[in-house]
Amino acid sequence: MVDYCAKNNVLSEIQMIKAKEITQAWKNVEDKDNSFL
Repeated sequence: MVDYCAKNNVLSEIQMIKAKEITQAWKNVEDKDNSFL
């Protein structure tokens, strides 16, 4: 999988959050908020 991603320029995108933001971030994932998926 890593080789495929490297070969096809498939990159991940992450967002760093503070520990106090975890609850809201998880709620966004559960609610399928596209800005977090």
